[in-house]
Amino acid sequence: MTARGVIAVFLCMIFIPGCSTLSTDKVRYAKNYSVNTARQATISSPMIIFERTEYVRGSRPVGDVQSREHWERIEYASDGSFREELVYRGRSGNVIHITYREYRKDMFSPAFYKELNYDLGESDVFEFRHFRVRVLDATREYIRYVVLGD
Repeated sequence: MTARGVIAVFLCMIFIPGCSTLSTDKVRYAKNYSVNTARQATISSPMIIFERTEYVRGSRPVGDVQSREHWERIEYASDGSFREELVYRGRSGNVIHITYREYRKDMFSPAFYKELNYDLGESDVFEFRHFRVRVLDATREYIRYVVLGD
């Protein structure tokens, strides 16, 4: 294929709707917990994992784009995909330490993270983003908790 042919295909896929058929056909949600169910996590392990993967389907050229049989169907995770984790980091006195990590599409390195500290002397329930959690027991080695809402 010539350079002009590659450019033509690229422009067609980007600027002409319907030339390349990309559509969001399915979204998968995965989590490692159930609301109102007691769970336990050890230090440095995720207490909560919430994952949303948006799959996009479409076609892309392979070989001679003039021939219909040289297009292949593809499915991949879109930019709208993400993963959230709350990781138990231990306890110091009445304060529990938790790390929030957020991953985007590639899921290899955190796009955002935040260190959180909650004083159990003030309340046994904490909230962060859309998660609401009640702490049943927390030691330096583990935490027992219930996710009240997500």
